Amino acid sequence: LDFHGPMEELKFWENRAEDLDGISKQLQDPEVKYILSYLKNTNSKYLKTLEHLAVRLLVGAGEAAKNVKVLKLLQNPCDQLSSLDVADMPSIMMSFLNCVRLIHLNSTNFG
Repeated sequence: LDFHGPMEELKFWENRAEDLDGISKQLQDPEVKYILSYLKNTNSKYLKTLEHLAVRLLVGAGEAAKNVKVLKLLQNPCDQLSSLDVADMPSIMMSFLNCVRLIHLNSTNFG
């Protein structure tokens, strides 16, 4: 079984958001903008592909940021669960399940 849990999922999306944000910032670099401008001015056949990738990158960065925001709802309940004895876990299960319910209702990726 390959199950890592919600905190590993959160870490994955935090890393992805950081990576995509870094690439997005690189696209704003003046040298990159100059190259894109040159490709546009020369009617390069590569421009359309690069623009498409840039849009996908921005969409992916937004998706990753939303996923981080949503999954952070589980951080406190998961931290609590990991520190409790099994017999004490029912005391916070309602809080945990309410977080899961909120994520299910409000997230397009985890619903």
